[in-house]
Amino acid sequence: MILYKNELHSKAVEFQNALRDANIEAFFGDESFRDYLVIIAISKNGVNFGKVSIYYKPSKNTYSIKKQISNEDISKITDIVWNNLNGSAAYDAESGVYEAFVDGSYISGVTGYAAVIYLGDELKTRIAGTILDVEFRQFGGELQSVIEVFKWCAANKVSKVRINYDYQGIEKFATGEWKAKNSLSKDYVDFIRKTNMHIEWRHIKSHTGNSKNDEADALAKKAASATSATTSRRFVNLENKALDFIDFINKKPKFFAQYVGAENGEMVRIKIKNKKNKDSSTVNMIYAKANNFSIRQPKSPMESDIYNLWQEFLFFEDFNVTADNI
Repeated sequence: MILYKNELHSKAVEFQNALRDANIEAFFGDESFRDYLVIIAISKNGVNFGKVSIYYKPSKNTYSIKKQISNEDISKITDIVWNNLNGSAAYDAESGVYEAFVDGSYISGVTGYAAVIYLGDELKTRIAGTILDVEFRQFGGELQSVIEVFKWCAANKVSKVRINYDYQGIEKFATGEWKAKNSLSKDYVDFIRKTNMHIEWRHIKSHTGNSKNDEADALAKKAASATSATTSRRFVNLENKALDFIDFINKKPKFFAQYVGAENGEMVRIKIKNKKNKDSSTVNMIYAKANNFSIRQPKSPMESDIYNLWQEFLFFEDFNVTADNI
């Protein structure tokens, strides 16, 4: 028994009929089905151009495609047909509406952002980069990608743009449906409000076979991966700073600190104990903005003590004073 054959068959027939309307032939039979998958042969005028695999994800009730098509024009038409079936048809060039597909990625302590911008079928630009503030991870990259699109549009006198996204906060923060509560989302909302152009928003589920959406996703991952080599250096700096903080604490008669571990190459965990009353708490040290360092700690009886220790440590660091000289 092939898993989800009925669902895949229905989708394959729908896709086959839509391709036929575009003068492309699509064939599949019982032997084309696998668990979660159906393979469709693509041809035109009797010439075989490859195949398209349709995947079904039951947990989200979504379909995606992977193409192995040798002809670029046939591949483009296949994309258009698939996108139309899935409610993500693009504007044509005559409309004057630019289509921007945006995404963010977080890999090994690096946040990347990316966008691809089209007018009709013409690729206008690719945008990709990384941001210093990784506290918000992929979320930060998602919002930055939109900001970069609007910067490009302003520089190129574009007045109409549709933002195609998979992270719903992109639209919901901009429209006020979600309240911006942190500095990143507040800055994003402020930027959008100052943007003087006609904006449309459209949600496209991730990994559903939209090639332009997938392109933005791949670019964001590439941007994050390309700079991930710097992560090791960043982590060495972070770990050294954590060890300095531990050393600083251990020179205080009242407190004891020890290195607990690290996570994702971007956070060091420290346990701090009050020797007198035996209270203890765990603190996470992370990178903050502009390559500075910050600590995060839970509510605990030691919260005030730890905060004071951190502020004192930063003071001595700023003035190059060591605990030995106190």
